[in-house]
Amino acid sequence: MDKKIKIGIIGLGAMGKGHYKNIKTVPEFEITALSDINMDGMKEYNEAKFTSGEELINKGDVDAIVIVTPHFDHVPLAVAALKRGLHVLIEKPVSVQMKDAKVLLDAHKDKSRVVACVFNNRTSPVYMKMREIVSSGELGAIQRVNMTVTQWFRSDAYFK
Repeated sequence: MDKKIKIGIIGLGAMGKGHYKNIKTVPEFEITALSDINMDGMKEYNEAKFTSGEELINKGDVDAIVIVTPHFDHVPLAVAALKRGLHVLIEKPVSVQMKDAKVLLDAHKDKSRVVACVFNNRTSPVYMKMREIVSSGELGAIQRVNMTVTQWFRSDAYFK
């Protein structure tokens, strides 16, 4: 590949910084633009900086964006990026409401543009084993599942 794919990241919280670090390891990618509501948090980066995701989408020199923002922003940003002809990677979930996911699907008219969502636990050995056990029927017909994840904490502010 002669031309690098220019990436913009919208949202530089913990997950956004993780995506930044991982994207930097791919020789075919070049991070060219960043956006976060906390401009001070972007001082350490050398890429072009924007005050909003919309501004990055409209003015950034990018071929693709990674959306790592609060959930309710995912679809509006993805739709705006698709209208500009960009590829889109969305941190999970795609949307909070099914109707919003439909809006995104309807906006994805140019099928040469990739739209994808990160489901990082899908290939985790623990979850693969859980799926294998449930799919095998070993436990019978599953009526309900309750799962508690205890390795991280999210405050009420995160969910609001």
